[in-house]
Order: sequence, then structure tokens, then C-alpha cells
Amino acid sequence: MGTKQCNPLLIRMVAEWEQSTLHREQKAQNVLNLDLAQDIGREGGNRSMFDIYMMFADYKYRTYIQEKLQLDLKPPTPAAEYQNEVLQQQFYNKLGLLGMCVIFQKYELEYMLRPDELADLEPEGRCMMDVADGRLGHGLLEGLRDGVPVFIHMTFAEFFAGHFLHSRIKSEEQVLDPEGHLRRDADEESDDEPDSSDCDDDIGDIIIREVFKNVSETAGSLQRKKEEDNPGLMIQVLRMYGRDDYKQLLFFVDSFAAASCPLHSAVISKDSLYQRYVNEENLHVLDDFDRSVLHVAALHGHADILKTVPLSKSPTRWDRFGMTPLTYLERSCDDDDLLLRTLDMFCSQLHNSEIKWHKELPKTASNIKNEKHLEDSVLYAAVKGNFRSLLKVLLSQFCIKHTKWYQRIDPRRVDVDTIRDRDGNTLLFYADSAAVRKLLLPYCSTRGCHENDTR
Repeated sequence: MGTKQCNPLLIRMVAEWEQSTLHREQKAQNVLNLDLAQDIGREGGNRSMFDIYMMFADYKYRTYIQEKLQLDLKPPTPAAEYQNEVLQQQFYNKLGLLGMCVIFQKYELEYMLRPDELADLEPEGRCMMDVADGRLGHGLLEGLRDGVPVFIHMTFAEFFAGHFLHSRIKSEEQVLDPEGHLRRDADEESDDEPDSSDCDDDIGDIIIREVFKNVSETAGSLQRKKEEDNPGLMIQVLRMYGRDDYKQLLFFVDSFAAASCPLHSAVISKDSLYQRYVNEENLHVLDDFDRSVLHVAALHGHADILKTVPLSKSPTRWDRFGMTPLTYLERSCDDDDLLLRTLDMFCSQLHNSEIKWHKELPKTASNIKNEKHLEDSVLYAAVKGNFRSLLKVLLSQFCIKHTKWYQRIDPRRVDVDTIRDRDGNTLLFYADSAAVRKLLLPYCSTRGCHENDTR
């Protein structure tokens, strides 16, 4: 379990379940039938966190139907199996709705839930009344506080809300233009941003700066007229990626989607032994959101998997959200160095591929075209970090070579010499290696270097 051994909540959950198995005559009935994530974390007692939550939720459900409802679903006749399926669906759906109510504001829920589900969450609605009157009996809720359900721990609200979102999303149609909604978000944010000359932000902040709205900032955009601008559940969820306050929720959402895909699940759970699941089948399987393992690796910052996964087609594959691994990487990675290092690994294998880089990396493209302060340019970060493969792609795709023929190809390309520091130095001044200087020279003028630079 790694660091999870130090998590008191997980220890308590495992201890309660293990204790229950010791005091039952039919211990075999308590062996969980985990259709989801059954292969993950079983070797050497190494259960993933998602595995433990699934195990505990299943235990609570079985305890509920056996002790509270006094139901005996043995033997597993077709009628008993159907009854169990209905009860389990009700269990997850009701707790999922209550979890959604805990995590999201009412105006957000209006864009994510159906009318009957919203009605269930009204003060006099079915779900809320069940909580208020103590009729649930699952042992996972403590009641209401100021009209909001209180789970025994916030992560249970996120777990059941994650199950709810997964079950809804997997049956949705593919999003055709996610970038349209996300670009609009970015445009609205830029109207309120100070001029870049007054900012000293890090390069990573420039690349992925506030792509997704904070809760307070989204309120206005979410309260548009529904008939004119309702992006739907899929876009609302997509906007959450890259947001720290939704990280745990999205971990559960993605884990449910990938539960039948061992390699996907290992990557999401950051299993250090993920390589034991690397085989031809697992490398090409898609999860419930039509994501390849490359999508998942990009979303969850697993750069090492790129050394194993064939990249020939996966980088441009759309998932259910209409996103590719590259677009996910740019929008969800919150570690500046990891973002650039992973992009460099992608580019090392894809620089000769037919990829529309301006569409796959829109924020990076915008930074190159519009940022004239050298310290804030992604090109500067690529030069200083010696990310040669990334630099090669960025220069070839977005910058002007110093030849008249090349300028005629696309006049919208950027002249690298216009990107300077406060002393007037260009990128070439900061190139510390001969390999980087060799890449830059066709795009730079030596006049952009400081006169004392003898490198």
C-alpha cells in the first residue's frame, strides 16, 4: 500500500472490513466480487486506494441489505441477482447524488443533473428527506448540516460522486468541440488579467494559466441562459481537470472508467509496479471514456510510461470528451518541469508525424505568438531546460527561419529575435549547449546576443 499505510482512514476501512470477515460463519460470502479493478493491487497485499474504497463500499452495501433490509440473496437465482442489481444501483445512485450536492453549488448542479435529480436534492426532496429522517442506514452519512449532507469523510462524497459522474459520462455522446468552450473560458479570463509587463509569473503559469475557472470565477459564465449556452455535463467535468479542488473527485471518476483496464488503473493509482501490466493487449485497450493508456498517462503526469507506449497513432486519438493526450497534457499538468519534460518526450518521437501542433497545444502556441518577454516565453523554458526535441518542434511549427522563402510559407510565424530580455538579449544568448545553438541559429540573428558573449 506504500504511503497509504500512513492514512488513518484507509487503515480504519480495511480494519473494519477484515474484522467483519472474522466474525461471520460464511466467510466466503464476504470475499468481494470486485468486477472493477480486480487485478489491481492484489499481488503482495498491495491494494490501490481505489481498490480499498471499492472494497469498503461493497462491504457497506452487503451489510445494509443483509442486516438492515434482512434480505438473503443466496442462492444466486436470476430473481435474486436482478433484485441485487436494482438495490445496488439505488445504493450508488442515491449516495452519488448526495455526494454531488456536497461538492457542487446549486447553480453548477443545474447544468449537470436532470430535473428529477435536482428535485430529489431539494429540502423536501426524496434524497434529502431520507437523510434528514435517518432512513438510509448505510453508515456512511451523519445527517444534514445547514441543509447539506455530511458524509463520515469528504472522500466518500467524492467517491460516490465519482461513480455517479462515470455512470453518466460513459453513456454520453462524444464532445465535438471541447476547445471552443475552453477557448471561450480563456478569453473571458484574459479580459480580467493584468498586462503581462506587470507580472513576474513562472513559465508554467504562462502556459497553463487559469485554463479552468476557479469556482468564484465560473459562477458568472455558468449562469448564462441555458438555451443559448449550456455546455452540458461533459464540458463541466472537462473544466475541472487541472484544478486542485477537484483532483480527488477526478481520481475516482477516472478510476471507475479505467477499472477494467489494469494498466490504466495502475497509471492512475501511480503504482510503482505498473510495468507488470504492460503487454500488447493492455497497451491498446480503451477504457469507458475511450481513453488509451496514453490519455491517462498525460492526465495523471506519468511520463515514464511514454518510454513503453507506442505513440504512432495515440496522440491524435479523441476520447469521449473530444480530447487527445497532447491536449490533456497541456491543460492538466500542474508541474512546470514535468509538463515540459513530458512534452519533450512526446516530441522526441513525434517530430516527423503529421500533427497539427497549433491545435494540439493551443496554449503553448498562443504563448509563442504573443509573449514578447523572454523570461515568460515557453521557448526560453525549452532552451534553459535543454528540451531539444520540444524546441525543435516549436521552432519548426511556429517560428520564422531567416530566409525569404521560409517567410513566404506562413507570414503568421514568429520572429524569434523579437522575443528579448530586459537587456535586449535573444534566446541565442541563453543557449548553453552546442546542440541547442545549432537548432536556434537558422531562426536567430547573432546580433541578438550580448556583445560580451563569447560562447
